[in-house]
Amino acid sequence: MTSLYMTIAEMINNQVLKPNSRIKETELSTLLQVSRTPLREALQRLERDNLIVKKGPRLRYIAPLTIGEMVHLSTCRQALEGVIAMQATERYIQGTDITPLLEKHQQIYHAVTNNDTKYFQVLGLEFHHILADISANTIAKSHLKILNISFERYRRINTLFQKRKQQIYQEHDAILKAMLMKNADFARQMMEFHIANARSGDLESLQRL
Repeated sequence: MTSLYMTIAEMINNQVLKPNSRIKETELSTLLQVSRTPLREALQRLERDNLIVKKGPRLRYIAPLTIGEMVHLSTCRQALEGVIAMQATERYIQGTDITPLLEKHQQIYHAVTNNDTKYFQVLGLEFHHILADISANTIAKSHLKILNISFERYRRINTLFQKRKQQIYQEHDAILKAMLMKNADFARQMMEFHIANARSGDLESLQRL
């Protein structure tokens, strides 16, 4: 993905470009110091990823934050992450090393113990990335990467994340225990349970806006 695309996506995720606000190409082009052609190409990609909506031939707006979209994104993520957890366990059964996942889980424990929320968030994402690598399912991993770009802005408005650190660690622990038990279907169930709990927090935070 282009750096310009990711730069604008990050501006949307951080609400530098706020939901429902109109995109003014001239101002954005000047701000980012890019010409209109690559800017329009990036905007078209963001439109395809549902971060931008087009109203009329030349009017583009930052997509609104909606409960419906958040639920749809989270449900798709739940299915993909469940498959990844199941297939990662199957590969562990076949002899694939999961030491990096165990080490990341230990780092997460220390972040919880030290109440380091920012580092905890980074480690949590890395836990899921490592799990996807272990699964070797490149299709699920690719779709999840695209989905997470659209979902990131919902994740960042979750005001309950601070309170859920211990619970998230315990949910990751349950996924790992299922893997170590070599129970692939149980690992899938634990991952789906984990994502469902995250969705509840995202929903409650979104309703408070």
